[in-house]
Amino acid sequence: MDTKFLTAQLELKAEAPEGTVVAVIATLGNVIDKDGDITRPGAFEGSGPVKMSLYNHSSAWQGNVPVGTGRIVERDDLAIFEGLINLGIDEGKTLRDVLKFNKDQGAPDEWSY
Repeated sequence: MDTKFLTAQLELKAEAPEGTVVAVIATLGNVIDKDGDITRPGAFEGSGPVKMSLYNHSSAWQGNVPVGTGRIVERDDLAIFEGLINLGIDEGKTLRDVLKFNKDQGAPDEWSY
């Protein structure tokens, strides 16, 4: 499977438990993304829980501890990652701080799947 990196709309929900992340990771349908790929509706159905890495899939391929977990859901024409960062570990705190800093600065975040 090819890894896809994209700029995502990100929410750090204040009213949800600390560390909650919601990010749009793809537009579904006949939309060509910046890599020239199309993500079809149903691509994420039944995928179950997924690990969240600090950077570049390091928990999946390099054996690093995951910094959180979540799931990918499809709503209308969007694929959305809903997750929770593990703030009990330093790597989770680093991820939260980087995401908050980028959001406060208006800088986009890159997500991949």
